[in-house]
Amino acid sequence: MNTVPSDISRLCAGIFELSGISGVSLAAGGDVLGIRMVGMDPSIGMLDGKDLPLSLAAPLVGAPDLSYCRCEWRVPITPAGIHRYASKPRRQINAPTVVSYAPGEASVLRIEWQFVGGTVRGRYSSDLPVRLALISNGCFSPAEVLRADPLGAELQLGAQRLYLALDGKVEPPLVLGDYRELERAWCGQPFEKGTKFVAHPVSISPGQPLDFTLSFQEAVTPAGHYPAIQAAEKLYEATRMRSTGDFADAAEAVSSLTAYSRAYDPVRQSLQTTVNRTWGGINRPGLIFGWDNFFMAYTAAWEDPALAAEVLEHILGVYTENGIDRGPTQRNLIIPLLYVRTLAVIGDDALARRTWPLILQFMRFFFPHRDGNGDGLIEQGASFHHTNLAPGEIIQEAMDESGYDDFPIYSAGFGEGRRALLASGVGFDWSSRCLTALFFSNARLSAAAIP
Repeated sequence: MNTVPSDISRLCAGIFELSGISGVSLAAGGDVLGIRMVGMDPSIGMLDGKDLPLSLAAPLVGAPDLSYCRCEWRVPITPAGIHRYASKPRRQINAPTVVSYAPGEASVLRIEWQFVGGTVRGRYSSDLPVRLALISNGCFSPAEVLRADPLGAELQLGAQRLYLALDGKVEPPLVLGDYRELERAWCGQPFEKGTKFVAHPVSISPGQPLDFTLSFQEAVTPAGHYPAIQAAEKLYEATRMRSTGDFADAAEAVSSLTAYSRAYDPVRQSLQTTVNRTWGGINRPGLIFGWDNFFMAYTAAWEDPALAAEVLEHILGVYTENGIDRGPTQRNLIIPLLYVRTLAVIGDDALARRTWPLILQFMRFFFPHRDGNGDGLIEQGASFHHTNLAPGEIIQEAMDESGYDDFPIYSAGFGEGRRALLASGVGFDWSSRCLTALFFSNARLSAAAIP
């Protein structure tokens, strides 16, 4: 992670808006500001939020030191392409919807950027002519627009001022307070001005990119920096983690998943990973789902040990806030195993000693709270805890802790006497036996691994 010597104690860059893969942000403490590019069309409004990660055109690329990062996504630009896209259900699904456009129906947008010396330097490009809106805003809290013109903008949030500089085909910007007003303005309807965010209408085409810089220190000219970005791309492609043979492309997939999942928690002022980017929306931070975040820490460890260490400490910190019994959902016994495996890859003994007491608390939670019938076997959802009063809650926790969120043996079961009983027709509780075996395996593995 790049930092700069200044009065900003810690400066981070990345794709910090949950569904803002079309942009990049800067974060200093709890103040996070950035940009994202959105498609605009009268028939569908803003191509924003969940629609962006559902339109990815290629795996994300992200060097661990942020010397080169890239994202590509599709934007329908013809009536036929817009109709094809809008005909696909997308609002209530988790998996990406792949839309097969005919040639010329959609443009492929690309953002490339790097973080050097406290400044983000980047370029937007497109394979077809397209007119879009570049939004500058506070990522998680409304900002105050101080200046906006075709050369860029300045926005204030808390102690930080964002300086955006642009070089390309840029029209006079709109300063607004509501995204619905942007849609009205784009359609030529009367709209109300505001002070919360800026929307620059920009035209991008082959041979006509949009260059930009972002800084919390001073305006930095965007002209002439693209050769350095190209050089960084070549260096990363030549040195990045790769795999061959039976595991061809596996390492590249792990690297891309890490780049996709890297996010920021403005409350805890820490980098984190997010399990998905389609469940939240614009102006939202990453998601926290217990074992998913541990899985992502383990994934990140192979190419970016520093990120993995911060992610591991972040999710463990979340569990300390309300206690193990009221931590994030997906409180699963695979977590200690993932913790130990991640530490083995990172090789950070100080981190292990600092965080191991919490994992001990995690392990100690299960027998007092998850052996509802006293038979010496752990059951998901079973609890004697004074706050677990409702059978429905016991069942929900059983689904979460099993990892089978909607598995029928739990969603069709019921709670009785602080126990999560099996559903009708399930004759042998393999789950409890496997959980108990996993508990003791974790105990042995952890005892051997922690320095």
